[in-house]
Formats: sequence, structure tokens, C-alpha cells
Amino acid sequence: MQGINIFALAMGQNNEVACNFAEVGQSRFNRWRKEDPEFSAKCERAKTQPLFKAVSTLDKHLDDPKYATWLLERKLPKEYGLVTVKKVEGEVNVNHLLKELPDDELVKLAYGDKKV
Repeated sequence: MQGINIFALAMGQNNEVACNFAEVGQSRFNRWRKEDPEFSAKCERAKTQPLFKAVSTLDKHLDDPKYATWLLERKLPKEYGLVTVKKVEGEVNVNHLLKELPDDELVKLAYGDKKV
């Protein structure tokens, strides 16, 4: 049973799915991990296998600008991240915001710097 859990984790499944796949309750799985440090370490290593494979696959394709751009956008979002601009159409109700402003701020919004 423990081997099935490790296999499922190595395939990228979370603990819950791995337990369901192995037909083992999560409490038993957690008990195994507490009682057997070697099993616990194997589970943690298994969880990294899909990540390593994904990074390795990406690394093989970094000559393709599409993959290189994808990596830069995520690793360095301030420098290379996408900027999203949303256009708002129609009416925007700001009454609830205006009610929270003090009167002097409302006057500034309505008249700017003009004396009233």
C-alpha cells in the first residue's frame, strides 16, 4: 500500500488523491508518515519528481521564445510580467464611496481648487 501512495505522489497527485488511489485512509497515511521517517522522506521526494520533470522539459525548450517568455513572465514578473488593463463600460456606482468622504473632500471633487 505504501508503494502505491508513493507512486501516486510521484505522478503529481496530492495526498488525498494518492490515498484514494491506494484505497488507504488519510489518517492511516499520516500515521505511516509519523511512524516511519523513511516512508515520509520517500513521499516528499516523490512529490518533487513531477516538478523536476516539468522544469527539465521547459529547460529543453528555452530556445523557443514562447517558452522563454513564459518563464520570464513568471520568474521575473516585475520586469517581464504581463500588464492587464481593464476597460470599464457603462455606469459605475460610486455612491457608497462618496458617502464615506468628508464634506471638504466632496467639495474638492466637485469644484477642484475653485473657491465656492
